[in-house]
Formats: sequence, structure tokens, C-alpha cells
Amino acid sequence: MAEDGKFITTDLVLSGRFPLGPLFDALQASGLLSMSEIERRGGVSKVRLGLARFRGTPDQDIKSLATIIEGLDPDRRAEWNRLICREFDFGFDSPSTRFCVMSSLSNASLAKIASIGGSIAISIYRAVGEDQSPEA
Repeated sequence: MAEDGKFITTDLVLSGRFPLGPLFDALQASGLLSMSEIERRGGVSKVRLGLARFRGTPDQDIKSLATIIEGLDPDRRAEWNRLICREFDFGFDSPSTRFCVMSSLSNASLAKIASIGGSIAISIYRAVGEDQSPEA
């Protein structure tokens, strides 16, 4: 389990109205890990990817992810630009002993996300103790 009330990682959630296979393959070849299979529902394909290594802060994750995206070949970058969702999802462990968790993003990170057409999501994950199951 992650340390109580801390930043965990940043996932990249992508969806588009076209097959994501070539873009998915290019992003994986650049060092991203698949966090889900490509799902296809109602004509929309969706996938979740994450960094292969923990970077430490949201700003560091953004820099790593943006470098990968900016390095895509022109065909894959065109696919990136056609996506209907390019979401940077910041995951946090839910605090059980503290009132809140605070994490900030630098102006440079916000500008970088905007420059590559991204949006931001925040996921708070409930800590699962020994006496709890994820379904509880």
C-alpha cells in the first residue's frame, strides 16, 4: 500500500473514435505501461497507460509523459491530436490519518499539458487494509 495520503502516480487515459492500436504500440515502445486493455464501446476506443517507473511528483510525471508524446512520429502525433480524451489522471492514496492531501502543479506543467491538448483528472484511492477488501 502507498504511504498514507501521498501522490501515487500519473496515468494517461486516452480515447478516440478510431483504432488506438498503432498509437498504443508507439506509446508502449516509448516506455509507457498498459494499465488496461484497449476497450471499444459505442464506436469509442479507450485505454489507460502509465509510466514504467515511479517519478515522484506530478510535475516529474508530466515532464516524462510530455517528452514521450512530443517525440511521437508525425503519424502517431496526428493520431494523438485526433483523440477525444487526453487525460492526465493523478492518483493519490486516500488519507486515513490526515485531514487532507495537497499537491500542486507548476505553471510550466499546466502549460505543457495545455500545449499537447491534455486535460487533468484526479483519482483518490481508498486505502485497503488487511481487514478490508476492494469491494467493501
